[in-house]
Amino acid sequence: MNFRLDGNLAFPDESDTQRLFGTRVTGFYARRLTGCIRNLEGHKSVLGSISKLVRVFGLLLAIVQATAFAQPAVQYHKLSKKQLKALIASAKTPADHEAIAAYYHAEAQHDWAKYRKEEAALAAYYRNPLGYSSKYPTVGDIDRNLAESYEMSAEKEAAMEATQEKLAHKGK
Repeated sequence: MNFRLDGNLAFPDESDTQRLFGTRVTGFYARRLTGCIRNLEGHKSVLGSISKLVRVFGLLLAIVQATAFAQPAVQYHKLSKKQLKALIASAKTPADHEAIAAYYHAEAQHDWAKYRKEEAALAAYYRNPLGYSSKYPTVGDIDRNLAESYEMSAEKEAAMEATQEKLAHKGK
């Protein structure tokens, strides 16, 4: 390709734009785009490495998602609060207690995930508190309170799960 200099930028000649686009292209942006394409043609090895890196990252992401969303060993259906109260009141068999324990286990895991999210947000706030508003309550205060709330809720649900598991094993 033949380039002509225009200030700091090298632009291709019109014959190059016709070769790349199949038609005669004129104008500043068309010439600039053609120059960018030509510069990229010289860096195919770097682009190939980046492409491989993106493919490997995508594969790893797919594996992580597949394992993260795998079905738990014990299947249970999502209970509403009303259904849970009725099941607790009428639970007599080990299977009933195991279903209640599975419900509390899932809720505890959900709250632990929320707790970790808020802890990460709090850590980000502490790394750069000046990047956030200083009005009270601050983002740090909100994240701290939410993390404490989720932690207490998860601990309570884990205790309820343990109680239900004891009742299930006692009934066997």
